[in-house]
Amino acid sequence: MKVEIPILRRCCFCFPSRYGLLIFAFGGLLYFAFFMYAYCYRMSWLLSPWIEVPDEIYPLEVTSTLLNIIFNLINLVFNSVLLVAAHKKSLKIFKSFYSWEFIGVFVNASLIIIILGIDMYIMWAYGMDVLHHSRLKVLLIEVLPDVLYLCIQLYTLSLVKNEINKLSNNHGFRFVNLNDSECVYVENTNSCIRDDDKGNYNCDCQKCTR
Repeated sequence: MKVEIPILRRCCFCFPSRYGLLIFAFGGLLYFAFFMYAYCYRMSWLLSPWIEVPDEIYPLEVTSTLLNIIFNLINLVFNSVLLVAAHKKSLKIFKSFYSWEFIGVFVNASLIIIILGIDMYIMWAYGMDVLHHSRLKVLLIEVLPDVLYLCIQLYTLSLVKNEINKLSNNHGFRFVNLNDSECVYVENTNSCIRDDDKGNYNCDCQKCTR
């Protein structure tokens, strides 16, 4: 079954899609780098000899922290690739990112569900009422940013698809001038290159100059 992602021409209906991708990628790097540090610090705290955690809860605490580290590491890699692709305007990197990001969305959703289940079980094991409004607020505060990021991932996919279409359409074009020599437009320049019997040289004809 084929899934079609709608194309959004502009980010937030005002910014060019590429600028929006740069903002999302850089913001994501800062966000996940901070939480990567926080969960690594928590892991070192859990592995320290003076930690006092019940034996039946300790493996779950370590598992939950490890899954959070994996979640943040995966998204650090994806945001780094997106930042490079948007900065370099690389069609190849954009296409690779677009394909792998679908898998990333599925993996992120799975990790969020597993982490939420483990945290709820830990609360229950500590004798807490999981359904109490204060406990639900804690779970909501913990999970809500990750759920919002899933929505941003889907939105990013639409912006990336727009960039892929633009780069594919602007990759280059060819036409034949009056001298029957082939003119090839060179991307990111204001001129063409004409290939004829005299060899390659910059074409300054009125048609080619942009």
